[in-house]
Amino acid sequence: MPAVWPDLPDPGDRPLIVVAETASAFEAQIIRAWAKAQSVTPAGILEVPSMRRRFGRRRVSRRAEARFLRGDDPLIVPVRIAWTVPERDGRRAVRPLDLLTSLGDPRDPDPIRQRWIHRRNPDRCQIVVAEPATANEIIKRWRDSAEAWRLGEFAAHLAWIGLERAERQLRGNRYKVARFVPDTITRQGAYLDGIARLAEEADWPFELVAARTKRYLKEIAANHSTLVIDLVAHLIHLLYTQGYQEIDYDRDRVLDIYSAADRSALVFLPSHKSQLDRLVMQYILWENDLPPSHTAGGININFWPVGPLVRRSGVFFIRRSFKDNEPYKFALKTYLRYLLSRRFPIEWFLEGGRSRTGKLRAPSYGMLSYIVSAFKEGATESMRFVPVSISYDQLFDVGDYATEARGGDKRSESIGYVIASVRRLKRRHGRVYIRFGEPMEFERGDTDEMDPDSLDVAKLAFEVMHRINEATPITPTALACLLMLDDPRATEPADLTARAAPLVRHIEHRGFPVAAPLGQEDDMATVLLRLREHEIVAPVMGGMAPVAGQELALAFYKNTMIHHLLPCALAQMADALPEDTDEVAAELRDLLKFDFFFAGREAFLEDVRSIDLDSLEEWFPRLVLLPFFEGYLAAVDTVVSDPEADDRACLGRASDMLADGAISRAEAVSLPMMRTALQLVDHLGLREDRETATDTLSRLTQLIDVARRPAPKPAPSDVPIASQ
Repeated sequence: MPAVWPDLPDPGDRPLIVVAETASAFEAQIIRAWAKAQSVTPAGILEVPSMRRRFGRRRVSRRAEARFLRGDDPLIVPVRIAWTVPERDGRRAVRPLDLLTSLGDPRDPDPIRQRWIHRRNPDRCQIVVAEPATANEIIKRWRDSAEAWRLGEFAAHLAWIGLERAERQLRGNRYKVARFVPDTITRQGAYLDGIARLAEEADWPFELVAARTKRYLKEIAANHSTLVIDLVAHLIHLLYTQGYQEIDYDRDRVLDIYSAADRSALVFLPSHKSQLDRLVMQYILWENDLPPSHTAGGININFWPVGPLVRRSGVFFIRRSFKDNEPYKFALKTYLRYLLSRRFPIEWFLEGGRSRTGKLRAPSYGMLSYIVSAFKEGATESMRFVPVSISYDQLFDVGDYATEARGGDKRSESIGYVIASVRRLKRRHGRVYIRFGEPMEFERGDTDEMDPDSLDVAKLAFEVMHRINEATPITPTALACLLMLDDPRATEPADLTARAAPLVRHIEHRGFPVAAPLGQEDDMATVLLRLREHEIVAPVMGGMAPVAGQELALAFYKNTMIHHLLPCALAQMADALPEDTDEVAAELRDLLKFDFFFAGREAFLEDVRSIDLDSLEEWFPRLVLLPFFEGYLAAVDTVVSDPEADDRACLGRASDMLADGAISRAEAVSLPMMRTALQLVDHLGLREDRETATDTLSRLTQLIDVARRPAPKPAPSDVPIASQ
């Protein structure tokens, strides 16, 4: 049936001018016929070029500009044609098949297809009317604007923005995207002032700096396409359902977070464990008809065909290094300030890269300091940081992480890497879990005392990481892997469930978040089957046992939960040592600060003191701390022998110590462990101070002896570890 088209507003005693955004003569014909049938006859129809035409003309005629200045203050009404897709299951979204049946984007048909659709499916041809404004209002906004537009271009730009907003009422909020970003930014007065300052400081011509910075803006900026947004969403669904049952998240929580988006700029800060992280975040926003985030991505993924595709679905690319490139820094800061000012959601991984260990990596501060700086400069009145935990029952790239941790080379991103990753998805991986931590809200003035180049940003970053950890759920996989690393002998689901019971009671008592009910024998059986399919465990007499050499894969899953058990482990260690418990707890906090995120000293000590040691059924230091103490021991021992030792030298020494029985945990033998251990070495000055290094070695040996206390119950079986 034909669409019900809107009426023109009543202009009162002033003339009415229709500003028609048209992509073809047929669209102009439809709009003229519609306008002619109105009860209010327009005084004129001014055509402006369509924003759907990426490479079309952008200039607005001088005739249109002159009409604004005639002096009779007409009411300006922006109008366009919107071509919709058929409604399916209450949703109008482009499917891959639509590209074939429509010979292109069905929401941007060519003139021949427009006539066919208008005749056969008139309900798909909609007239969109934006909020009107008088010519004098537009002229005043133009004069007050700090942007270098001609009046006609400025008026057309306002019409485009108004029509986008109006059309989103028809299409959905998932298509709220930025348009003409480089062109808009480079017309702003603050931008031009910044270019002039850069040119003066570098003693370069203004035109050279302006051209270079605009080139950087185009290199950085995302270039959303509503077509690609839909197609990528369908592709993401196809990809993750190859190996995952579902994305487990709270829809009401997502909508609640976005309820503040009209008044507050949203900044999502997810954990980063997989290349799937951004995709699943993008999908749940699309699924809930929410605007896509502008997500920071490394320039290393800007290769064909991935780069052009993800740029059009919301990724903006950042170079790995630009320390001395002031025009590039200025372009990036300006782009982020623009996104904040327009309240487009921003997303990036605070860790800077994927975690290869399962624990959160140390945060990077560059982007965060730029955001804080833009907020202090008035980019937006309100800002909300949203910590996001993304975790998985199992990951397809854990094998790569284990290889890198043992000293292997990192696989570079390429089309071959993408194809191999898709193939590995075709196994059972369980579920994806997305949890949102408590947001951190800032109003204008809250950050006046915060220096973007000081420790203030570091404290903010650590608080975000702490909130991500608090929101991260414990999965049955993580629990099973923790137990199998503690006792790697063969086990059956019933044995594993019995061994998990004390931990499950502790988790329930402390109220830690869980992904699913823990301690169920059926769940443990499922975990073991999935681990077997991924060749991490293998069947032996008596059940399933870890495959030799796969300890780091098991450790990845274990490490996603150990931060929850850390306070109890530290409380037990402090109680078991002869010194003052508060002093020991503070010492251990300092020792482990490169591997874990802690609250402030007093809050940390209060948490440790609150642990009821008599209620603990497990010896947590062995489960949580022993691998770290042993890894540190190997690194310090290496440095005592060779003060110039690097991480690979420490890795070699750790391998020898494991073979000799000097350390007992294979998960301690990894490059990430050696790197954080060397951070500790340098923090304590052990390369220069041999006496302190020797004392530290003795202290670590003592801590390891305490942490190695035996399990309170005998192991269920005595079957050797399986071999590959």
